[in-house]
Amino acid sequence: MSRHQIYFRYFTLFASLILPAFHAIAEDVENPTYTNWAKFAIGTTVTNKAVTMQNGARVETFTTTILVSKTEKELVVSSQISSDGTGKKIQNDVNLMKVNRLFPLLPGVDKTRIGRPQGAKEQGFETIEVLGKKYQAEWYLTEASTEAGPSFTKTWISMEMPGQVLKSVTEVKAAQKKVNLDVIELKLGESK
Repeated sequence: MSRHQIYFRYFTLFASLILPAFHAIAEDVENPTYTNWAKFAIGTTVTNKAVTMQNGARVETFTTTILVSKTEKELVVSSQISSDGTGKKIQNDVNLMKVNRLFPLLPGVDKTRIGRPQGAKEQGFETIEVLGKKYQAEWYLTEASTEAGPSFTKTWISMEMPGQVLKSVTEVKAAQKKVNLDVIELKLGESK
């Protein structure tokens, strides 16, 4: 048996003993993604359009997300991305994502901040209009590092919008790059 196989067996044994014990003592909290999507009927669909402008070039990317199923314990959303970044429109495969209602809270994590951007430089509240409806939005300004330099993103969210994101604007000044993301379509599913 190789040294790597021995390490892998020790890691597997450790994980099988410690992780269930951690989960047993961790507090279960409700996943904000579940809470958000569970408010809506199956079939609810939201489409976002991201427009990336850089050095005079423009790329449009569309993401369509659909609530496929939901129970008291979990839900499933599908998402599909299409883009014209290669010069012609390309549509990716549909991806399914299962979202559990509960998950264990990690030590040191503030449960009132779950689902909110961490390390926001600024934050506040603002009423914004999306598709003819006014939303009371929370907004966050965050900073990240890129190869070209710092990136700043302002994101507006609301639990009243499937997927929570109402809009966002990202800028990387050193790369002369800007990305605007907006909700362009919302179809509510039908309640049974």
